[in-house]
Amino acid sequence: MSIVLIVEDSEPLGRMLTQTLSRAGHDAHWAATGAAAIERAGAATPDVVLVDLHLADATGTEVAARLRAEVPGCRVIGVSGEAPESDVIRQFDAFLLKPVGLDTLLGALSGP
Repeated sequence: MSIVLIVEDSEPLGRMLTQTLSRAGHDAHWAATGAAAIERAGAATPDVVLVDLHLADATGTEVAARLRAEVPGCRVIGVSGEAPESDVIRQFDAFLLKPVGLDTLLGALSGP
């Protein structure tokens, strides 16, 4: 499968997504902040990054832009509990609205 980096500031959700994706065969890693995500992406290049739009230290769009610059070729998927403006959605390869069903999540990870 793929290396997936989950950027989510909710610890229970971050851990649950990491465990769920690992059980589904992905090499899943979790970062609780945008800064931690950038650092982790440099250490283990992800194929796909799931980024929450509302992080404590940065916006999801800021993290997405940094990841695109530092990890060319990785897919960046935005995730939020609120539907953002269309200009925000266009900054991601895909966008998922929470709560996300497992089939929808796995489908998004497999790519377009």
